[in-house]
Amino acid sequence: MKKLKFVKTIIVLIFVLSFFSVFTACSQNSFTDTASSEGGDMPLSDISKSVDGLLGSIESGGAGLSRSGLVGKLEDDPTDNDDEVKGHLAPGQITAGEWNDLRNRDQWLKLFTPNELQEPGVFSEYLDAFNLSTLKMYSVSVLNASDAPINDALVTLKDDTGRAIFLARTDASGKAYLFPQANSAVSISITCGQETKSITITENVYEYSVKFSDVLSSVTKRLELMFVVDTTGSMSDELEYLKAEIDDVIKKVANLTGYDISLALLFYRDRGDEYVTRYFDFSTDISSHSLNLSQQNATGGGDTPEAVDIALSEAVNKQWSVGGGATRLIFHLLDAPPHSDAQNIELYNTALLSAAEKGIRIIPIASSGVDKLTEYLLRTEAQVTGGTYVFLTNDSGIGNSHIEPTVGDFIVEYLNELMIRLIKDFCDGSITEPIYYGDSQQ
Repeated sequence: MKKLKFVKTIIVLIFVLSFFSVFTACSQNSFTDTASSEGGDMPLSDISKSVDGLLGSIESGGAGLSRSGLVGKLEDDPTDNDDEVKGHLAPGQITAGEWNDLRNRDQWLKLFTPNELQEPGVFSEYLDAFNLSTLKMYSVSVLNASDAPINDALVTLKDDTGRAIFLARTDASGKAYLFPQANSAVSISITCGQETKSITITENVYEYSVKFSDVLSSVTKRLELMFVVDTTGSMSDELEYLKAEIDDVIKKVANLTGYDISLALLFYRDRGDEYVTRYFDFSTDISSHSLNLSQQNATGGGDTPEAVDIALSEAVNKQWSVGGGATRLIFHLLDAPPHSDAQNIELYNTALLSAAEKGIRIIPIASSGVDKLTEYLLRTEAQVTGGTYVFLTNDSGIGNSHIEPTVGDFIVEYLNELMIRLIKDFCDGSITEPIYYGDSQQ
């Protein structure tokens, strides 16, 4: 660490000496606002900002002014006894919040209801945008004789002809969430192993519970985890930081006692780019995926909508397990919605419904550039699949400005700690209190 501090001191001295050298030269040239050099003209104000930014970076332990293009806090190489600078960004810098609409149904529904001034709800205009409604929801708790939750039970919502109109699987807390669309739901069937039970829906009753007497609790710590990441050019302000957070998460989760983790990565852009999707299959080799992650960059795109529908369709149709009590999670990092033509909408909706049926919980992470339409879509994406909504905040100063989500009170966390918390909660069926980023010990 002493060598690291010495290197930082030398860098600062070089910058300061260079600045005064240029300043002296310009003083002899009537104090013009640019400093001539062989490489072109550099405004004195820019040189001053660079020096100030570097000084601030050193004083804060390496955290620079990222919105001005300065690098953030660097991570020391833990394998280097001399404490040399490793050269990649350290995790634990991006801040985020989480909001679970499944646990806050009343507040979600208010977003479609006119206020006291008869102004339309925040999301009213988007209600028919992608033809997937969450206004009506049934929740079903599936327990065994000891009132322990049963994970991964298949729950089917049926219409009056007995046709399945929505399918989902219970999570580790034993709950499944069902969203009827245009069809009228009349019954719910629950299949656990070889046994199936049915519930008749009662008007205006939306919460149900069923018990299986001969079934053991099937909550496990077997995790199938996939990161689906938008790597178009608009993600360039945050992607390097996000890569550091993801890398930290997968390494820490892989080292958690009792967890059996299989990891996959899917990166996407848009039609006409270098690639539409780039996939690295499920593997327990975390180090290889860490390398795959490090090699990604942000470019392409161009228009605001991206190939979200194609990416999610491919993601949910990969080799996920069927049954067995596994927890299946997708963290979906993005800043733009899918294309809105009929074919893309159908593909996107089908992907979400398929994820729900397979018990794949999607946790969207909204980056800078997300607008209200995209917020609505991502919160719908989370609910339909039994996930939760995560959004980056401006507290870190990293990236471009982030939209203020229309949610209730939440705690700002570091993104890596938030993701690890959610992974544990979805695996355990628990709800853990967030750690405010200002109180974090990392």
